[in-house]
Amino acid sequence: MQLTFQALVTVAVLAESAICSSNIPTLYVFGDSLSDIGVLKNLTNGLVPPSPYWEGRFSSGPVWNEYTARLIGYNLYNTAAAGSTMDNDFSNILKVLSTKSMPLTPTGVTEEDTTTDLVSSTPADKPFKIPKLDLSVILDIIPGLSKFIGGLLSIVPGLLDVLSELINALTSILPLNIPDVDLSGLLNDILSILPIKIPGLGEEESSTLWKRISEPSQITVPSVQTQLGNFKAVVDANPTMNISQKDIAVLEVGSTDLIVGILGIASNTITPDEFVERLLDSVIAQVKQLHEIGFKNIIVVDMLALQHTPFADTLNVKELFSNTVELYNKKLAEGVDSWASSVDGLGFASVAELGKFVEVTIGSSKILNALGIINTENSCLGADILGIIAKGEELGPTRFASEVKQSLVCSDPSVNYFFDIVHPAERIQRLFGYYFSERLTYLSNGKSLEIDEASILDTIQKHDLGTPAPKPAQI
Repeated sequence: MQLTFQALVTVAVLAESAICSSNIPTLYVFGDSLSDIGVLKNLTNGLVPPSPYWEGRFSSGPVWNEYTARLIGYNLYNTAAAGSTMDNDFSNILKVLSTKSMPLTPTGVTEEDTTTDLVSSTPADKPFKIPKLDLSVILDIIPGLSKFIGGLLSIVPGLLDVLSELINALTSILPLNIPDVDLSGLLNDILSILPIKIPGLGEEESSTLWKRISEPSQITVPSVQTQLGNFKAVVDANPTMNISQKDIAVLEVGSTDLIVGILGIASNTITPDEFVERLLDSVIAQVKQLHEIGFKNIIVVDMLALQHTPFADTLNVKELFSNTVELYNKKLAEGVDSWASSVDGLGFASVAELGKFVEVTIGSSKILNALGIINTENSCLGADILGIIAKGEELGPTRFASEVKQSLVCSDPSVNYFFDIVHPAERIQRLFGYYFSERLTYLSNGKSLEIDEASILDTIQKHDLGTPAPKPAQI
């Protein structure tokens, strides 16, 4: 399965031709899994993410930008890809998803980029050998890892590669006196014990998916920088294509970088200040690229408040996430404002406060009640798979199968704040889409929109958002 840059450009040019043939302005979105509307699913030939993720979205329903585009009456052009980092050379764990790191190239696409496959496979120098290990050993050593890996089973392609990196990183940073045992046997145990049948998939599809996630990944996730470079190539290849004065570019980046970078911060490989400085410099460079391409209206989505996710709770890194997210979001707002003040001819350049949005919504019982959210602590998917596997013999086959199935997906995803260990579920995605559209309306009129309990409650009540999200997105 090979999808070349040239093929993507061809498809994108056709899409742009259709968009530009109308007088309707366009919302352009570049980002990661929080914004992905099926890019990774297309890159993996429909395999990732699997059901019960909805139609390639990393949620239980449509994601925020699908609502925003409808609400403001815009076309939607979205290249956001799950797993995408700022430039795919900034993270540690996500390198195993890429056969080639994409360096930051503020001037646009290089000649090398135009000949590189976005999906390719590279044989490993050495096959990854997995010795045997009793599950109880690892579960006793690293409490909470079972929930985390349960979530990874659902959301990360190339599971063996990612998990081996994770285990190596965890054992190096956690204050543990671990005996001389080989931890990686855990991976074989997972894949040998878990049932082949996956809810929502047929037996053949399930077998294919498990085979794919148990092999070294063949997926090169296009970084946000690559998305911008590819888009610039589309624009350059189509002289009749113009970015209109009303078009809006959205840059949603950073959350994935911190998710995979938190292990480096926890082990003092990089300080929070260094992490934030490097990420911020690159994001501002990408904002400048958007302006150079021709966008007059630019929105940067700041970092998800990751300290409130099940991911942070499982790895006990809430404080690290909180401090880093707060620092980055503060400096991002300052950086975007500083750049915008030095540029003439902008419509607007602003930050959409996803971090504060999560802080306000998850911390307000009034908002949660109005939305109908009853669970903010646990993810809907993969709650405790490895814990169940570890006690499989004492449970017996019938109860074991039942508990594994229940842990794979909750009974009603719509009443959960988080669908998996990182991504918001459908009602939260929809609410953010409505907030985003209101923010755009305010910006277009030269005003600002504060995120607080009263304004969020007003949005929920005005649009009757305390119900499961429609599929596909409707307003």
